[in-house]
Amino acid sequence: MMQEKVQILVVEDLKSNSDLVCAALEDTGEIEAIPLFSGEEALEYLETQHPHMILSDIIMPGISGFDLCSQLKENPRLKDIPVVFVTGKDDATDIVHGLNLGAVDYVTKPIIPEVLVARVRAHLALSFHKEQLKVMANTDALTGLYNRKAFEGFLSEFIENKKEFALIYLDLDRFKPVNDELGHPIGDLLLKRVAKRLRYVVRAVDIVARIGGDEFVVIISKVHSQAIVEMVCDKILKNLAAPYNIDDHEICISATVGAVLYPLDADNEYDLVRYADTAMYHAKESGRNRFTLFEAKLESIVSEKQKMEEELKQGLEKNQFELYYLPSIALSDGTVQSMETLLRWKHPQRGVLSPSQFLEHFILSHLEEKLFVCVIEKVVQQIKLWHQKGILDAHLTLNLTHAEFINRNLMRHITEACRKAECPPQLARWIELDVSESYLMSDIDFSRKQIQELAKIGVTVSLDNFGSSCFSIYELQSMPLSQIKIDRNLISGIGNPSSEQALMTVIHMITSLGHTPAAIGVETEEQQTFLKQHGCMIMQGYRFSTVLNTEEAECLMTEKKSLC
Repeated sequence: MMQEKVQILVVEDLKSNSDLVCAALEDTGEIEAIPLFSGEEALEYLETQHPHMILSDIIMPGISGFDLCSQLKENPRLKDIPVVFVTGKDDATDIVHGLNLGAVDYVTKPIIPEVLVARVRAHLALSFHKEQLKVMANTDALTGLYNRKAFEGFLSEFIENKKEFALIYLDLDRFKPVNDELGHPIGDLLLKRVAKRLRYVVRAVDIVARIGGDEFVVIISKVHSQAIVEMVCDKILKNLAAPYNIDDHEICISATVGAVLYPLDADNEYDLVRYADTAMYHAKESGRNRFTLFEAKLESIVSEKQKMEEELKQGLEKNQFELYYLPSIALSDGTVQSMETLLRWKHPQRGVLSPSQFLEHFILSHLEEKLFVCVIEKVVQQIKLWHQKGILDAHLTLNLTHAEFINRNLMRHITEACRKAECPPQLARWIELDVSESYLMSDIDFSRKQIQELAKIGVTVSLDNFGSSCFSIYELQSMPLSQIKIDRNLISGIGNPSSEQALMTVIHMITSLGHTPAAIGVETEEQQTFLKQHGCMIMQGYRFSTVLNTEEAECLMTEKKSLC
């Protein structure tokens, strides 16, 4: 297969000079020289074409080379084409002026073909390298689609050119369980397949981008009616809903779509993205695997979301979040073995809110990491305070979401919290992180590495919800875990013979692996007795204590009284 030739536009009013330049370029066998004889011809040609380089004389009748270069650099589509002036003018002032206009080089006449070709090749190589970097900077590394940066650029350009278009915002339904159950490698392959189907569904001129984990956007150009948008959305949903066969797994996944029209619904980037996002979440609330077109009545939803996002930010800024505690006890003597930290939002109007009432809003507002930083700082401050009072003898445990556990900045956030609180680094050993079984098992190698890195600063990791999903005995054995916590659903099954048998198996399995079993959600004497009889000596639940505020927790730590 023949390699496509490089196209270079030669703008020169004297045919003899043009022929000389074109011949030198064509003789390489790599370049197609396109001769034009005026600035006007060049601009007309460039309305529809995009050559790799332009060689231009300066002094020409009508539009000069300087004017041509100046107009090119003002055009977003053409501004990156390298321009080289080929001219008899060798005055330093002219050279500087040309370079200031955006030209990349200046070749003086009479032409020496070998020198011209060498300089052209050098600038082509540089131009291609820049283009590669630009492509990389604007491409999603996983899927090959455009990334968020590129999408924002296209959106701005479409609005600037006042072109009618539709913005389609889509989010995959139930993608997280795929990652949790089948692992990130399968999840990544699924995202690649989704991207390929999206690209296939729309036209080549339309823009498709991945802007988040499982979030995609599509810009459909030249859209004049809602009917066209509805047809495209329906086509997207049907294509994405067909099963995916990946590594012997048949995966069924759907999408939820929101769409907005420019300029019918909004005329600026901020509102377009906001309205499309709102339409999508409205569709998700209606049952998933469907689409919603934005309409005026949804504006109140947008306003409410905006209000909640602002309240979340204010809550962080005004220190409205507080820690509460639920102790785990050692049944041998009833003393506190660890304190699970529970976050509460003391909202000035809505009252005291639990995470189930606000955590999703943090995630949707992309403030989840800021919330985690707030929590870890409070935990570190409390550890320091109790250490100073001489009453610290129990770990403080934080439950991590999947996003928090896989965050590459997790350890940095913890060490920074210690530095900010002027807390001795060795006190980090009182921090224990609870991570769900499904999160750890989704990427074993990463999980093991993350736990080992945390261990370097003394932070331990316990496995939560054990027995709630599939697991590998071998992998668990190799995990440097501080504790394994049995899923509360197994505890609630005590009293049912088959459930009790499953629970006994789990307890035996944990101890045989060399780990300490802990029971979560213990509420009755019957449950306590059964667990003790079968070797589970660490428990947590309302059988022993309700949720405590800081003052109550401190009192418990100070008195060191038995809770059983």
